[in-house]
Amino acid sequence: MTRYAAFGAQLSASSLPALFAISVSAYLALLLLPSGGALADLCGAISTSELGHLILTAPWLVSPGHIALDWGVMIIAMMTPLIAPILGYVRRSVSMDRKWGATIAFLGAYWAVWFASSLVLLPLVVALVTLTGDYADLPAAVLIALVFSASPMAQSARNACHHLCRITPFGPKAWIDSVRQGCDTGLRCIAVCWPWMLVPLTITTGHLTLMVIVGIFLFADRIAPPSRPRWQVPPAFETLLGPPMFRLGPNQLRKAR
Repeated sequence: MTRYAAFGAQLSASSLPALFAISVSAYLALLLLPSGGALADLCGAISTSELGHLILTAPWLVSPGHIALDWGVMIIAMMTPLIAPILGYVRRSVSMDRKWGATIAFLGAYWAVWFASSLVLLPLVVALVTLTGDYADLPAAVLIALVFSASPMAQSARNACHHLCRITPFGPKAWIDSVRQGCDTGLRCIAVCWPWMLVPLTITTGHLTLMVIVGIFLFADRIAPPSRPRWQVPPAFETLLGPPMFRLGPNQLRKAR
């Protein structure tokens, strides 16, 4: 099955349109809410040495509550479309009367794990923008993300993202197992996506646009099939642009010409 066929199969699944709707709603919330740029403004102020000015002119932007809200909506926007196959598995595994409870349990656990990752990822992005300074923080973040995505470690993490836990179909255990699957999927997703989550936070102007671009990249990365861990062009590029020329056989090269 090609990657586009895999995408078509996912698109036909009942969960993916709903997950896209949740994602789009979160993007709109970031666009409309006053706190929608709190994280980007904070990191941008650090990189330009204007943190004191930001605290004096808009202290609500750097309050823990607004930063937490911004991070939470950001992960819902970017990470929700990535879990369509796993959510479909959860819903197929439980009885009809447990489907909605299992869905809520899985999504809640998945988002909670991602939310907790802020304790590590936000200090990382603050350290990055502090060390690199003006104009170098975005290129540095993109370089780190690309090198990691091309590494054998990243491919091992991608392969692990397809892991499925056993889910009991009946009783309260169905919800407990759904929470376990959500936590497991969240941790494995963080292992793949963590450097890309730093990228949109390095700029203030264009923050939301960069979030959308990274979100598309990560979705293309997620529908790539499992493969042997090795150094390679990040699979998302092959999904979006087609296979690299050096991976085409002689017959395919003739057709390409």
